[in-house]
Amino acid sequence: MVASGPSVVETDGDWLLASDLRRTVWIPLGQVVSVEQGWFPGQTRVHVELACDTPFGQQFAFEAPVELGALFGQHPVVEELRELVARAKATQSYPGSRAS
Repeated sequence: MVASGPSVVETDGDWLLASDLRRTVWIPLGQVVSVEQGWFPGQTRVHVELACDTPFGQQFAFEAPVELGALFGQHPVVEELRELVARAKATQSYPGSRAS
């Protein structure tokens, strides 16, 4: 089940900020499991699934900015988040591993 979503979602390239009027959460991009696009009449929703629990739950959705090109393909926000998540996961270090 998708929890009540944040009204503001931003990234600095390493972290995903999710915020509503009552709470703000910084989530490492490496904790993002998936980013999917959904369509609702008049808007594009971005669904984010996480590997960790947050005040918004392990899943939340937010409304992407209006982008006319997204009517026929992937929204740029979805593409950017997927790229940033892939980069974060590629550079994650795990216990016992060595960064080169």
